Amino acid sequence: CRTRIEVWCAFELQEVVWSGAKHQPGEKDDGRKMNPRSSFAAFLEVVRHRSTPWDDIEIDAVSSLVLILRGHLTSFSTGDLRAMEATRLNAQDVERLSIAESELSRMLETATAPVFTVDKLGCITAWNSKMAQLTGLTAGEALGMHLVGDLVKEEAKGAMATALAAALNGKEAKNIEVRLKKFVPRAAKQPGSGGGGRQSPGQGPALESTSEAVLLLNAFVSRGGLLEDGYADEEGDGMDEEPRTAVVTGVCFMGQDLTAQKMVEGHFTKVQGDYAAIVHSGNSLIPPIFAIDESGLCAEWNPAMEKLAGLSRDQALGQMLLGGVFGSALKMKAADRTKLMIVLNKGVSGHNTERYPLSFLSREGHLVEALLTVNSRRDTDGNVMGAFCFLHTASPELQAAIRMQRAAEEFAESKSKAVAYIRQEIKAPLDGLKFARSRMETWPQVEKSAMGQKAMETAVRCEQMLTRILGDDNVENLEDG
Repeated sequence: CRTRIEVWCAFELQEVVWSGAKHQPGEKDDGRKMNPRSSFAAFLEVVRHRSTPWDDIEIDAVSSLVLILRGHLTSFSTGDLRAMEATRLNAQDVERLSIAESELSRMLETATAPVFTVDKLGCITAWNSKMAQLTGLTAGEALGMHLVGDLVKEEAKGAMATALAAALNGKEAKNIEVRLKKFVPRAAKQPGSGGGGRQSPGQGPALESTSEAVLLLNAFVSRGGLLEDGYADEEGDGMDEEPRTAVVTGVCFMGQDLTAQKMVEGHFTKVQGDYAAIVHSGNSLIPPIFAIDESGLCAEWNPAMEKLAGLSRDQALGQMLLGGVFGSALKMKAADRTKLMIVLNKGVSGHNTERYPLSFLSREGHLVEALLTVNSRRDTDGNVMGAFCFLHTASPELQAAIRMQRAAEEFAESKSKAVAYIRQEIKAPLDGLKFARSRMETWPQVEKSAMGQKAMETAVRCEQMLTRILGDDNVENLEDG
């Protein structure tokens, strides 16, 4: 039993102005001076927790009101009072629900994550500002559009339709990757132009898709509602008292925007494909390339390197470059291997090397001579993660020309050695001729006889000839005589 009490209140008296003696403690008249008017000075007193006196007419009015209310309340039955209480509570529940709905709408509208809801038919019923920013559709344009049929890209419709059907059956899903269309307004048509075309929901010109927005969504099931039955029997007959499950009235999708991430991944995949197409190309313009990681393991071995060294990519990858590839599979001098180790360590530490001479034996035993260029490999943050190595080798035609040049140089060197030997051997006879000529000049018989003069001239000519041979550096002139 509940007791209802009605209270009739009067206003509280706040301030009272008094005249006469003050009654506050510590406030007394000056005893040394007689002043008859000091006892009649006005002062203000504040009175709390008391009201003005009740008039008789007010008391009679309150008594009459009590009698009227008592007679009115006793005329209702217990059932009427319960119905009135239930109505009051239902009104409060509706008010609280309305407030909660307003708060939820405000939160969804201002959320930085994409949020939208669909009904049992898969049509949009809510569309927040983030979704409008990502897709180009305002809430007025998106409401009523079918999620799978109108908004999802063609290649993603199957997966989205499956996830939506599962959610409408009460199975919530997470990490659903969906690709939605992006829209921009079409150019407004000139008045009188033909053709209608499909118009988007809402006002304004029709919209057309330009690109896509990639979202990673979680699906949350909405159950029950003010306009729904609220519950359904699990067994379907509704005759027993088994637990009942709330009816699914819609699905709320919330997630995050992956558009920028997918664009970066797509760009990276494209760059990676271009890299593979260039490095692994069999074109003769692509030089032999190999790479190492921070640990010194072989991380790249392109087809040009396979052809040059006779070592396949599978045999090289994952092996220690120094000792495994160069040293065990491809023979190299110990001194050259040490120098190569120094160059590679400089590359791993961030220092590049240009045109370092490198020589090794291929698997077939052919000598390979090339110029090595080492460049550091870096990640997006600029950290060194290994080194790229490029070999500069001559073409077959250039190699043939180099071989011919080397043969000519070797032949010229052999001739130079022969000429040097001849010069060395001629020096002694030339010195003998010079000595004989000097002695003949002192003989009187040479000056007097014609035969002596002729012999003297022959000796001088021979000496001059030998001197010219020793002083001439042109081998061809010596061969021509």
